[in-house]
Amino acid sequence: MTREGYLKHKELFTAWSNGAEIEIKDKDCDVWVVTQTPCWSVNRKYRLRVNKPTYLELHEKCELKVGDRVRILRGWKEDGFTIVQFCSDLEYTVGKVGEITIKDHNSYCVQFEDDYWYYPYFVLEKYVEEWIPFTFEDDLLGNFIIDKDRTEKSMILRQTKTGVATDDTFITYRDLLEDFMYLDTGSCGKLKK
Repeated sequence: MTREGYLKHKELFTAWSNGAEIEIKDKDCDVWVVTQTPCWSVNRKYRLRVNKPTYLELHEKCELKVGDRVRILRGWKEDGFTIVQFCSDLEYTVGKVGEITIKDHNSYCVQFEDDYWYYPYFVLEKYVEEWIPFTFEDDLLGNFIIDKDRTEKSMILRQTKTGVATDDTFITYRDLLEDFMYLDTGSCGKLKK
């Protein structure tokens, strides 16, 4: 250790001599690693060891709640989730969407149509249905629509590659989705797959 190194890292050196753990930034991998014997070089970066939150702390902070629809993103093998590790029985659930029915102290119970499983928070993603505009391939003729202000009701009489026509108005597929709804079923769009 040089005098310059000591002066540059004096506060960290004092904390280390009092028992604190020190991390050094690995210059090749750009990651922080714990060092038992820092050399206090002026050309290296040091910091107090960062305490990572535990799995249970992160689970508690997770904003998913009972009633949320979620998609299963992947399997897992991470430490901290000890109820059940990802197994071949659960592989078929990756990509599926289900509803959270229970949030317990360390997992979420996700109910599917035919069964349920418990998952850690980090493999779940809140699922939001996304509506997209219809296209020319969708058969819309004869459907009744109303603008979202509920002032004008019309029937779709013609359909083109770019939109639909009522008796007096042409409406693009995007405008149909954003500004109109079907009288009987709601949204003038389809769920994105």
